[in-house]
Formats: sequence, structure tokens, C-alpha cells
Amino acid sequence: MKKIYFQLIFMLLPTLTYGQWSKLNPLTTNNLFSIDFVNASKGFAVGSNGIILMTSDSGLTWSNQQSGTTMQLSSVYFLNDSVGIIAAGGPDGGKILRTSDGGVNWSIRSNTTSNWFSDISFGDDNTGFVVGDCFSASEAAQVILKTVDGGISWEAMLSPVNSGLKGCYFLDSNTGYAVGYEGYLIKTTDGGISWEISQPSGFDLDLFDILFTSFTTGYISGAAGTIMKTTDSGATWSSVSSGTNKNLYSIHFISESKGYIVGDNGVILMTNDAGSSWKSSESGTQQELFSVVFTDELTGYTAGRNGTILKTINAGALFIEEKNAPAPNFTIFPNPAADRISITNTKELSNEIIVSILSMEGIQVFKKAFYHENPINLDLDMLQKGIYLVAIQTREGIETQKLVIQNNHSD
Repeated sequence: MKKIYFQLIFMLLPTLTYGQWSKLNPLTTNNLFSIDFVNASKGFAVGSNGIILMTSDSGLTWSNQQSGTTMQLSSVYFLNDSVGIIAAGGPDGGKILRTSDGGVNWSIRSNTTSNWFSDISFGDDNTGFVVGDCFSASEAAQVILKTVDGGISWEAMLSPVNSGLKGCYFLDSNTGYAVGYEGYLIKTTDGGISWEISQPSGFDLDLFDILFTSFTTGYISGAAGTIMKTTDSGATWSSVSSGTNKNLYSIHFISESKGYIVGDNGVILMTNDAGSSWKSSESGTQQELFSVVFTDELTGYTAGRNGTILKTINAGALFIEEKNAPAPNFTIFPNPAADRISITNTKELSNEIIVSILSMEGIQVFKKAFYHENPINLDLDMLQKGIYLVAIQTREGIETQKLVIQNNHSD
């Protein structure tokens, strides 16, 4: 079988494009600094000028939500389907926004004049922390805030460093870490009452994100391709080769062994061996990517500069740019299927339709042109049980849909 690696875009394009990306008409040109999903379907992306984007269909379409501010929204974090927190900042100070109705309405729960909040982490459903930057060294004590009531109220905690903090991660209500400028790493084991400061010897590069996959194993990403790993709860950290000198802004692991890091110039790195080695995943964009999240083992999203949102449905082997996709022109039935499907053209587009089916590894397993057929009936008994991409090409453009094959008699 022919092996083809390419990126598909959920939009109408003149031709099917291999090995490159084409731009969508963006829903926004605002920078998007953080993305989080409540479940497999519902997600939020936040960014500059107070923008909040929400999707209820796994990124197929996005709508604007009212934030009530024009500040930079730096981080979004949902505790459950209803309760979400946004950290914000700007020249006029920092804000923490909270929703209790699934993102329909947002209210200001903390409002300071000295901080630029950067990141959010909760150790449990009630106990959470926000970290950020300060406008002067005398205000550094206010760059850590804590809540014990799910984000309804917040109190300032004493920061041990006179430097801004960019990322934080809490394992429970007591144990947490934060990283920031000049290579600073701080740790608390008593819920933020006291902090231990560490800074790797001779290391003063900015650190942007931190994440732990267990109480002992954690990762840090930072400037100039920095990746560090600990296996002893942060007592020591070792540098890991990233293969890039780009700034790396966000980390996400979907298991103890498999993780992702994104950064400048569209860099997406993947590991399958618990961070011992990292390889590049082709993003197809040169935009800075600031945030990455996965909703399951296969489906992930990353957000970045100029309204960029990318999606993968096969764990990073294939990324799909989705900002404001049109409604589908075809339906596939049944889906999941056994060994037969019908593809119906719902809008009577062009007479010639080319159907391609690809595995999640990018291998083309089927391709055929059809003329004046609606619906198109396909016998797929040659397909093994699994998940596939169906690319439907017409004169007007292409459309891709996911197809699940179950209980095929050829297994």
C-alpha cells in the first residue's frame, strides 16, 4: 500500500494538498495563549484582548464568549463541566475570572493592580493556585494566589522569589511546583505556606511550564529548547535533548510514557519513552504555539499566535487546522460500521467525487473516483477493525471525517 503523510484541513480547498498547510479564514486573529477541554466535545481557548472561544463539537466550530475584559487571558482551567477559571493580566493589573455555568457567564473573583497572572493549577476540586508576574520587586509577594473554595475567593501567598512565575503544577492540595524567569523553580509541601527555592547550577534561562506524571516524575520546558526531567520529586533535575533551540511553552502528557511539548515556530515535540527522547511532529505552521491539551489517547489540540488552533486525531501523526470549519457536506452511515458504508452528498455539489481512506498512520488504503453517484456505497471488508480518515474530494474542495470499523469479518 502507498504511504502518504500529509495534513488535511476541515475547510473547502481548491485541491487536496499533501505535505503542506493552507490557511482558513480565521475566526480571530487574536493570540490564543491557553486551551482546555471539559470533555471530548466541549472546549475553550483564551487569549489577547479578552477573547474566549468555545466549541461544543470537538473543534469543528468555535463561537465567541463574553469575558467582560480586554485584558490578556493567559490560562484557562476547568474543574468540571460547570466550573472554570481564567487567569488574566495587563497594564492595569491582574484578574481571575470564574464561571459556574459551563462558560456561559464569567465573573471577576480577584482583581489586583500589581500582577499579571500566567497559569492555574488545582490540586483537588477546591484547592487551586494562580501564579504570575509582578511589575516591581516590592510586589513579588503577590504573584501567588490560593483558593480553597473552588475559585470563589482568593488570598495572596508569599512568593520566595523576586521574579515572575510562568507555570505551576499541583499534585494535591499541599504539594506543588512553580517555575519562572531566570531558571527559578520553587516547591511547596504545605499548601503554599512555605516554599523551597532551587535553581540548577549555572542555569538562568527562563522556564515556562511544569508538569508531573507522578509524585516522583516531572518535566519542565523553557527557553532555547530547554527540557528538564526529575525522577526524585524535584530533588534533582537532568537536562534532556529536545533537538531544537526554540522556546518551549507548554507540556501535556496523556500517560506516564507519552507526552507532548509545543513552542515557537510551530514546534511540536513528542515522546513515547517518558521523556528520555523527543521527536518532532509536523505541525504545518510557523506560528508560535502556546498551549497543548489532549482529550484522549488520539485527540489533541494546540493553540497559538494569530488565532491558530491545530487538532490531531491520531496522536500527533496528523494535525488538522480548525478555526471555523463549515458544516459537513457529506454524511457517512453507519458509523461505526462493519464492512459497508454509504456516503451521502447532502448539498448536491459536483458530479465527480474522489473518496480516499487512510489509516491513522497516514497509509492510504482506498481511493476511487465516483461519477453521478449519490449515495456512494462502499464495500470495506478489506479494512481491519480500527479508526480511519475518510477524505472526500470534489471540485469545490475536500472534507474529512473519522470512520470507525468494528467487528469486521476479516479480523
